[in-house]
Amino acid sequence: MQHTLLNATSLIFIDAHLEEIDTLCANLPHDAEIQLLNSEENLLIQIAAQLKNRNDIAALHLITHGRSGELLLGDNGVFLETLPLYGKELLAITQAMSSEGEILIYGCEVAFGERGSAFVEMLRDITGLKIAASTHKVGSSELGGSWELDNAHVNSIVSPLVVSEFKGVLDPSPDTTAPVITSTPITTVDEGSRYNYALAATDDNTVTWSVKGGTALPSWLSLGKGESLTTLVPDFSDPRGMAYNEVTGDIYATANSFLSFMMEVATESFIWKISPNGDKALFTTSVSGQIGSMVIVGDYLYAGNLSLGSGIAGEIVRYDLSDTDGAVTPEVLLSLDSPGIYSAGALGLAAHGSFLYAVDYANSKILKIDLANLTAEPMVYLDLGLQNKSQPYGIAFDAAGNLYGTLLGAQEGGVGEVYKFDGTNF
Repeated sequence: MQHTLLNATSLIFIDAHLEEIDTLCANLPHDAEIQLLNSEENLLIQIAAQLKNRNDIAALHLITHGRSGELLLGDNGVFLETLPLYGKELLAITQAMSSEGEILIYGCEVAFGERGSAFVEMLRDITGLKIAASTHKVGSSELGGSWELDNAHVNSIVSPLVVSEFKGVLDPSPDTTAPVITSTPITTVDEGSRYNYALAATDDNTVTWSVKGGTALPSWLSLGKGESLTTLVPDFSDPRGMAYNEVTGDIYATANSFLSFMMEVATESFIWKISPNGDKALFTTSVSGQIGSMVIVGDYLYAGNLSLGSGIAGEIVRYDLSDTDGAVTPEVLLSLDSPGIYSAGALGLAAHGSFLYAVDYANSKILKIDLANLTAEPMVYLDLGLQNKSQPYGIAFDAAGNLYGTLLGAQEGGVGEVYKFDGTNF
C-alpha cells in the first residue's frame, strides 16, 4: 500500500514483505507518506531514489527487520561493513532532510552491542543527522518487544511510532527452539591414544549459544593440567635434541654420554624413537660425536653432530627414516672444523622451504644447504664473526619466514643474546 503526500514532512519506508503489513499501514499516522520497499532492490538505493528532488523532510521512519549492526531487506540489506559503500545514496538522503531532520530505525536490536553502536555512530557521522535505533526487539510486548528507540540523539524531538496493533517483532523470525545435542561417551581411553571431540553449529542468524554441563566431569572422564609426568625413556644421559614427524606422529630424542669435555673423548650418542602409542625403540646407537639439534624434512632425519675438542671435525648427517633395525648408518653431508679450541659442529638446525640452515658453532656462521642439490657447496648465509664474544647456538623460523636464534656467551665476558632476521631474504 503506497500512500504519497506531496507536501508531507514525515516519510515512512516499510519492508513490503513484512508479516501483518496491512495492519502496520492501517495504523500509521495519516499525515505521513508511506513507501514500500522491494526486497529485490537495495534498501538505501530505493530510499535515495524516492527522495530525489525532495527537501525539508523532518522525519524518516524505516520499518524493516534488523539485527545488531544490520538493516535487513531480503538479500539487499545494509551492514556495518557495507555502510561506507553507500556514500552517494546517503548524501542524497541527507540533502532531502531538513537541517534538524531525524532518521528513526525500527529493526530489532540494530543498535545492540559494540557492532550495533558502531553502526549507528557511523550513520550519524556520514549523514550528520540525528539517528534513533533500538538495542532490543521492536514490536509486540507479548513477544518481548517495544516501540521505544533507546539509542537516540539527546536532542531528538520526533516521537517514535507506536503500532500496538502489530502482533509481531521486527527480527528475522529465528527458530527459538533449543536443539537437543546428545553424544555416546567413550568409557575407555587408552594411554597415549588420541581422541577428538568436536561440536559445530551453523545458523543464519546472529545467535549467542553456549554448552552447559554439570558441576563435575562425568565419572568416566577426568582431565588434568599436565601435572603428572610419564617417563618414556628412563636413564637418559645428557638429552639434547628432539624432532617430531608430522606424518607418522613419531618423536625422536637424543641421549649422549661422554667422560669429560676437556679430555676430548668422543661421545657415544643414541637416538630413541617414540611412537604415538608410547612404544619406545632405539633408532640408532654408537654415533661418533654428540648429537645436538635434529629436524625432519621429508623422509630423512637431519642431525648436527658436535665434536668435543679441537682437531676433531663435527658433522651434519642425515638418517633414512625408513630404516628400523636400530643401527641406522648416517650419511655425512658436511664436515665442520674448528679453528681453535672450540667444539666443531652444528648445534642448531632449521628447515625452511627446500633449504636446511645449520649453525656452524666454532666458526660463528649460519650455513644454507640446498637439500635438492646436496653436492653443491653450502652457502654461508650469515657470518656473525665473534661479535660480543658470543657464538650462535639454536635457530628456528616462524610462520612468516623470520629467522630467530640464540648467541651463546662462550668466551670470558661473552654476552648471551636472542636475535631475529627479516625473512624476506630467505
